Amino acid sequence: LALPGVSLWVTGKIADPRQDSTEFDLLIKEVDFKKLSSMLPNFPSNSLSGRCSGKISLKSDKNAFLPHGSIHFDSILFKPQKSMIYFDQMNGLAVINGMNLDKVNFEGKARGFVEAPISASGKLQNMDSMEHLKGNVSVRVGRGAIKFQNFKGVLSKPQTVLGAIGALGASLLNNESLASPEFESITGDFSIEKGIAHTDNLRQVGGDIRSGVIGDIDLRNHNLNAMMAAKALVYPPEQLGKIPAVKELAKKHEGLLKIMGLDKELKKIGIDTEEQKSQAPDSGKPTKTPIFMIFKLSGNAGEPSVTPVLEKSISEAIALKLKALVD
Repeated sequence: LALPGVSLWVTGKIADPRQDSTEFDLLIKEVDFKKLSSMLPNFPSNSLSGRCSGKISLKSDKNAFLPHGSIHFDSILFKPQKSMIYFDQMNGLAVINGMNLDKVNFEGKARGFVEAPISASGKLQNMDSMEHLKGNVSVRVGRGAIKFQNFKGVLSKPQTVLGAIGALGASLLNNESLASPEFESITGDFSIEKGIAHTDNLRQVGGDIRSGVIGDIDLRNHNLNAMMAAKALVYPPEQLGKIPAVKELAKKHEGLLKIMGLDKELKKIGIDTEEQKSQAPDSGKPTKTPIFMIFKLSGNAGEPSVTPVLEKSISEAIALKLKALVD
């Protein structure tokens, strides 16, 4: 069978009136996802590319054919709709056993809000029904950076969030750590039950900042219900505007900040995008202060709502778990 983007060989017995059981092998010589997706109506362009190959045996079971075998994926580019993160150069293997994936391994690059190498592995059951999907997946992200300019969510209480993010960003942009990555690693394990993925150990470490997340994502509609904690060594707000790298960054994006109305919020935390008269250099070296913050993550994962919350407003058990992740 030869179609645009598809090359298959099929051998075996598709039907036999003398036997109830039939079986045939499907040799996937190559599937080019970009060419194949171009034939599908309403499929977003440039959202999927790469190739796969493998061998699948289809065995009849209760008047249905169940697949068994493995598929290799090569140089996959996948851009989920309305997502802050997409995946590039993904290579992997899926071992198929009926409607289950007995083994899934992928590694490649995360792009967008997070720029870093990423790998994932696990097992999944009931792939034919999102309502009954279950399994376990582990994710490992290597050294990389968080690109705040690619954040597509909603900042509730913006002056508070901007103050926190500004302080964290400034701690990473000072002259001493400018060449260092924003994080060393992100790791986490997800247990999936009835289409809902739960984690209680998603954590990011590296440099002056640590963060952790506990909560759920509903894979059926991509809605988040999670708590995030961040612990960082930061410069106090009154010192942010004195850091050359922060001044340079704010000035570089002055037009965008004004359009978004963020220039006024940044002024509240000591960062001014306006040209300032030359001042005598401050001989005092800014000092960092440890802070601990908690945020509520809700809404669609592609456009999440981020709201700062007080520690006393959450349960003691959740607070202890979050602190353990960032200690």
